[in-house]
Amino acid sequence: MSIEVTMQSDRRFRAIIERSSDAISLLTAEGTVTYASPSTRRVTGYSAEELVGRNGFTLLHPEELEDARQQLTALLERPGDFITLERRFRHADGTWHRVEVTLTNLLDDPEVGAVVCNYRDITQRKQGQERLLQSEERYRVLVEQAGVGMFVTDCKGTWWRSTRWAVSFAATRAKHC
Repeated sequence: MSIEVTMQSDRRFRAIIERSSDAISLLTAEGTVTYASPSTRRVTGYSAEELVGRNGFTLLHPEELEDARQQLTALLERPGDFITLERRFRHADGTWHRVEVTLTNLLDDPEVGAVVCNYRDITQRKQGQERLLQSEERYRVLVEQAGVGMFVTDCKGTWWRSTRWAVSFAATRAKHC
């Protein structure tokens, strides 16, 4: 392979890494960051330079720290394997963000020699899921507490759900028909 092709390939790889929506870090077996991609700032608020040399565990929520350490320890026993976790991460602005993290044990790979950490901020997605669950719960309580009969059917008339009032009404109607 020519030097020109190699340089073009390196530039291409760098452009992909720098513009990725996910951040990438390389970690030691103890969790110290040895490399952080430029997209780190977009995800964490920290520059790559602020993270290199720092132990990644210091940014995790205290309630999740022990489990995260156990997960990493278990991963270290399985070269080439990976795990995906969701954790709370302290953003540079001091707020807690939800991140999805995939750790890949490439410590035994001479080309890498690190645990590769791919991560993305999923805070908005988790907030949307929580709002949906709250909305569903409000709907469920409203329907269950309603003092009128309500039925949920499909377009063929198959009964999917009903309130206790509706069941009572249907049973009474059936007795009188």
